[in-house]
Amino acid sequence: MRRISLFVVILSCVLPAVAAAASTWTLGANVGLSILMASDGGSDLTALSLPAQNGPLSGGTLAGLRVGLVAPDVRREFYLDWGLSHLSSGGESLTGFIGTLNYQFGLGTGRGSTEPYLTLGLGLTYLREHTQNFFSGSETISGTNPLFGGGIGVRHRVGRNHGALRGEVRYDRLAEGSGDLGLASANAVSFKLGFDLWMR
Repeated sequence: MRRISLFVVILSCVLPAVAAAASTWTLGANVGLSILMASDGGSDLTALSLPAQNGPLSGGTLAGLRVGLVAPDVRREFYLDWGLSHLSSGGESLTGFIGTLNYQFGLGTGRGSTEPYLTLGLGLTYLREHTQNFFSGSETISGTNPLFGGGIGVRHRVGRNHGALRGEVRYDRLAEGSGDLGLASANAVSFKLGFDLWMR
């Protein structure tokens, strides 16, 4: 839980500074395919998400919601990809969170409606399980994994710059986890599509 708190603190320090220089807030969603490949050579895990939800609970590294800030030159963007899921029944629960803070840089001039881009990001995944047992009472276990990666994509602005369609191929490294539910290290390749509303 400390890592999530640290992530939120860093985010709350970075976003206001970026917002001062940005002209446009964005809000979007992701859909896609994620292939998680265990570093130890185990079986791959493939997740198709329409729309994407929470990475660890749905078996991949795709987050469902994207909130961002586009710079006035429309070539640079800072965005947060995140997802949160909570399942509960009979006093037991399972919670999953994924969040990555990313920087996107357009490779074009910023004047064309369709341009390629590069993106880099880092973040974390978090899993928490709370169980009830008649003999041993309640028990809570959790785990956190650092996550970092990058990708290349194409963005197409639509509606007189009121939105954008995007497609991206991305690689992420899920580092060795901590805690009882920390996942083993893995590599992930994702194919993402999305649409963002640009709120001026």
